Amino acid sequence: MKKVTVLLASFNGEKYLIDQLDSLTSQVKVNLSILCRDDASSDNSFELLQKFSEAHENITVIRNEYPSGGAAKNFYKLFNDSQYLDSEYFAFCDQDDIWSQEKLFKAINAIEISGAVGYSCSVRAFFVNQPDSLLFQSSKVRKFDFLFEGAGQGCTFVIRCDFFKKLIRFVNSNQSMISNFYYHDWLVYLVARSYGYSWYFDPTPYVLYRQHINNDTGARVTFRSYKARFSLIKNGWYSEQLNIAISIANLLPISNDKDFLFYIRLFRSKKSLFVRKFTLALFVIKYGRRRLIDRVVIVFSIFMSYI
Repeated sequence: MKKVTVLLASFNGEKYLIDQLDSLTSQVKVNLSILCRDDASSDNSFELLQKFSEAHENITVIRNEYPSGGAAKNFYKLFNDSQYLDSEYFAFCDQDDIWSQEKLFKAINAIEISGAVGYSCSVRAFFVNQPDSLLFQSSKVRKFDFLFEGAGQGCTFVIRCDFFKKLIRFVNSNQSMISNFYYHDWLVYLVARSYGYSWYFDPTPYVLYRQHINNDTGARVTFRSYKARFSLIKNGWYSEQLNIAISIANLLPISNDKDFLFYIRLFRSKKSLFVRKFTLALFVIKYGRRRLIDRVVIVFSIFMSYI
């Protein structure tokens, strides 16, 4: 059985942690270890994790003395915690989801057959007072999709050890730039693709993706979630993230690609405003991997000068 370490970042998640931990410890056909880092929770999350680790020898729990400032920064600490672990695969885990028993086994099998360095799958978003919703992961990869978005929900990610160690070195060497990049999972996909590595997208949902008011991002299936995302675009936050994504990719082998260099000049150009907007919109439509409605929103935002 393959060795896999699950990295779990927690913060005030006592209400849902038991469900998640039970689903983790129920994984089949893998040699499992779990590394948890609690981000100075003010509820009983840390105590709950400690109690669970006492009953399961393959669970290690660490606590931040002070809050790190967000889920991504807590995950970056988990990256460092993991750099010397003897594991063949690493997986990311939220504190409030529920995994299928074969999630890790299916992911590892897909990676080994495909030769990809990373894996993500569809999820089934579930709510308290409304029907479940399938968030589908298309297997279609576009040349520069990683410049606009990640590879789906980070809680589905499984990545090979060799790439993960390379990623950790890159993160540690570029901490100042990366500290302003909001999504750790987007960063993983960005680095993988900028190196020219392949990624496996699984259309089968192996995660129940819990939706509640405290979700850091959540599913794009409600009016509230779309409104929140559009607000981030309108206030310039998304444009800033795109700019950081360009800067990160520019440190990697993709920087030698002529189409990528064209995109950098286009994105950062202040001349010929209409030409820039029109050409950038075409670039997003051609290379974005998001659903059509999401790309339409980005195109609209470009013409409104939000991007």
